[in-house]
Amino acid sequence: MELSPPYEGCLQKELEELKRSYHKLLIICNGNSSALSDSMAALGIPTINLNLELSKALLKVPSNRRSLRVGEIVAEIIKECKSDVIYFNHIELLFHPDLQIDPLRLFLNLSRNQTLIVFWGGEYKDKVLTYAEFGHPEYREYRDVEAKVITLKE
Repeated sequence: MELSPPYEGCLQKELEELKRSYHKLLIICNGNSSALSDSMAALGIPTINLNLELSKALLKVPSNRRSLRVGEIVAEIIKECKSDVIYFNHIELLFHPDLQIDPLRLFLNLSRNQTLIVFWGGEYKDKVLTYAEFGHPEYREYRDVEAKVITLKE
C-alpha cells in the first residue's frame, strides 16, 4: 500500500487493523521521516530515535556483551515509553554487523504485546523488504514479511 500526505487518517486506519493482528508491527518505507514524525505527533504517538537511545544504553555495556543485550535494551526503551503505540525512527544501528541481531525479528517479537511503527530506511518492492545495497555488510532481505508494510509518497 502506498500513502500520500497528510498521513494521519491513513495511519489511524492502519493502526485499527493492526489491533487484530498477532504482530502489531507497521513498517513504513520511503518518504520523509520528518513529515512522518509530525504526523505521529499529531496523533499523540511518541517518537523514539532508536539510534540515540540504544547507543546511550550500549555505552554502559562491555563491547563483547552488546549483542546479547540489544533486545533487552530495546524492550526496556519500549517499557519506559508507557504508550500503547510507539514510533521508532533512526533504526540504522540495529543493522550493524557487530550487534549480530536480526532487526525485523526483534521488532516482530516486541510487537506481540505492543503496537510498534518503524520507519525502515530500505525498500519494499515486489513483497520483498530490503535494507542497504546487496554486498553491503548491513544488507538484509526479507520475503513474506509477517508485518504490515506500507510505502509513502513524498
